[in-house]
Amino acid sequence: MDGPKGNSSKHNPHEFIQNDSSFSQPNNEAAIYVTTGDAITIGVSKCYEEFTNLSLKTVVGRNMKDLEEKGVIDRSATLLALKSNSKATIVQNIPSTGKKVIASSTPIFDHNGKITFVASIVAPYTDKREETVLATSFFNPFSAVEGLVYKSEKMQQVLFRAAQAASTDATVLLSGESGVGKEVVAKVIHQLSNRSKKPFITVNMAAIPNELFESELFGYQPGSFTGASKSGKVGLVEAAQGGTLFLDEISEIPLNIQAKMLRLLQDKELFPIGSMESTRVDVRFLAATNKDLPALVREGKFREDLFYRLDVIPIRIPPLRERKEDIEVLADFFLNELCSHYHVKKYFTLETLEVLRDYPWPGNVRELRNFVERIVVLRQEQKIDEKCVYEEFDRKLFPSTREKTADHYSDLHKAVESFERDFIKQVLKACGNNLEDTARFLKIHRTTLIRKLKRHNMLT
Repeated sequence: MDGPKGNSSKHNPHEFIQNDSSFSQPNNEAAIYVTTGDAITIGVSKCYEEFTNLSLKTVVGRNMKDLEEKGVIDRSATLLALKSNSKATIVQNIPSTGKKVIASSTPIFDHNGKITFVASIVAPYTDKREETVLATSFFNPFSAVEGLVYKSEKMQQVLFRAAQAASTDATVLLSGESGVGKEVVAKVIHQLSNRSKKPFITVNMAAIPNELFESELFGYQPGSFTGASKSGKVGLVEAAQGGTLFLDEISEIPLNIQAKMLRLLQDKELFPIGSMESTRVDVRFLAATNKDLPALVREGKFREDLFYRLDVIPIRIPPLRERKEDIEVLADFFLNELCSHYHVKKYFTLETLEVLRDYPWPGNVRELRNFVERIVVLRQEQKIDEKCVYEEFDRKLFPSTREKTADHYSDLHKAVESFERDFIKQVLKACGNNLEDTARFLKIHRTTLIRKLKRHNMLT
């Protein structure tokens, strides 16, 4: 986000904030319900309460089996998914209200094949014919959250940790390199919380001039200083009343303001400039940094007590190079989005997507999107092949074995790919085209099988 412009006396506070109302409701009017691998409810989005008339306190922290036995729900898609080790979709009755919902539960496995979470999408049931349509669309358990595109297990773990955090008002500290998507995860937490219909305000701490920090965050009384508005001003903290304040680049907050920020986090009170009385606020705080805050604490550049107050629920978002599975889906998503925006038609070859996976993406998701936009704008070809990509890349960042020419795939690679394609085809046929049985025979996860089928153009 751009820094402040013009004379500070004419400063526009919206240079530093974004009030994003697009996250007030998930797409498709669907709620998200997350349990542990032991069926304990750990996260529920606000609209679940609206669909079922069940308060969040009724379900959070309780086992799905207990909710079944006590008649809170008639049966659980989560328990069915845990029993079958696969996705389960059912029409669910809410006995206390007589309402029906569609619940589609997807188990999430760790690298050892153990179920660590079950994520469910819950939507109002209106017509039997909708069941099939909804069930087939509920593959990504967070697909209802706008702007969220991922595939990797690492991002699944990040998002389910975010779902756990969303069920409380605890402060969350998001860390990760620039461009990894910290603000997107912050929006997910807000979306899943009971504050989702209230403001979500992002404050870019690095963009606020030091002399304006206090007045921008805490506001001021009329005539508090030379140039102050005669009517006073409400600060950004109060502007987020009832909702969520996202403090981006929190490491850039000046030392002289850190003590006041600590008091705000501890007591939910602030003193506007010129006021002798404190103002209480009802705000949920999320913070993000791409810096090593413990190192800044050791260097005396960041208060230790403020760090621990922020670090209640730490969530690290891994860089793109550590979750290569996300590169392909993000690249396709950005390509479709940008082609629609620029009214052009382009597509990546399978080899091109492999090249994108090999690139380290030091600028992470932001760099990937910018690169795809460069391709869409500058390349005349409809087919985006390896040659196009190499001509736009900084080849110094490629491994030496992959940077020389566009036809870098060796005969061995092609032979392995051909064998894999033919072998999967044979197993799929022997299993009657059943994906679960095929994945089980190949000893790979179902999502891995689907990815391979897509890569070999075998998914119909």
